[in-house]
Amino acid sequence: MRNRVAMTDMAALMKGTEADIEVAITGAMREGTEHLKQDWRDMIVAAGLGVRLAKTVRGVTYPRASMSLEPATWVWTKAPKLVDAYDRGPRILPTDGRFYLAIPTKNVPMKRRGQRMTPLDVEVAFNQDLIIRPSRNGNLLAFVEATPANNRRGFRPMTRGRVARRRVSKLVLMFTLVRQVKVRKRLDLNSLANAAHSRWPSLLDRHWLLLPDRAAPMRGR
Repeated sequence: MRNRVAMTDMAALMKGTEADIEVAITGAMREGTEHLKQDWRDMIVAAGLGVRLAKTVRGVTYPRASMSLEPATWVWTKAPKLVDAYDRGPRILPTDGRFYLAIPTKNVPMKRRGQRMTPLDVEVAFNQDLIIRPSRNGNLLAFVEATPANNRRGFRPMTRGRVARRRVSKLVLMFTLVRQVKVRKRLDLNSLANAAHSRWPSLLDRHWLLLPDRAAPMRGR
């Protein structure tokens, strides 16, 4: 009878200990997820890439609500191509048979979703072909004949009405055409992953000690 009671007590103790470990490990993983997400955001802002890009970084721990002995974390960005480019520092070349990349200037009108018009969009909007001129550094410059808007914000195409009103047109630089672009590496996401890995033992210890009646670090048990 005593042995049966002792085995029952041991099973209950083991079950309780397993539940505590689940709470400690999952809590540490969730805190680690938040740390890593914030590290990503801080690095993006420090690199001068803006708060808007930083806020594309997201993080989640699985399981979302319950506890587990094997939780998992996922930190990602909603702008993966842009973040990856600044992490790797690649060389960007034209594709689809093109010879140049078109880098828009501030004069290029905006489209929907905060994007600037493409060269084809500009030709359609201004009802003319781009005027190409060589630059001093070997690149090409693409212009349109346009007139300043009445509110001084951007430029408008030269229509018959504007010509009749004697509006003055001028060459407006729209794009710089380059053979290739080398993106300067500004991020080091691998170092953030290493930092998260190094931080894990201390997070685990801290969440173990937060449990009732725990006085020693989890790694020492």
